[in-house]
Amino acid sequence: MACQRQVRIADGRVIGLDLAAAMMIGAAKGYDTSALADLLPAIEAGLILALCKHEDEDG
Repeated sequence: MACQRQVRIADGRVIGLDLAAAMMIGAAKGYDTSALADLLPAIEAGLILALCKHEDEDG
């Protein structure tokens, strides 16, 4: 994933994606920026949810 290092972190936790950076990477790769603008927030929400569940399981 080209954006794997484009996360926002606070207090040692991932709090979201750097959406501006992700959009720039997508545009540079020739992806449809309109589609990215629609999809990235949902991807970000799924990432946060998965990480929260993983953290809850680990205690």
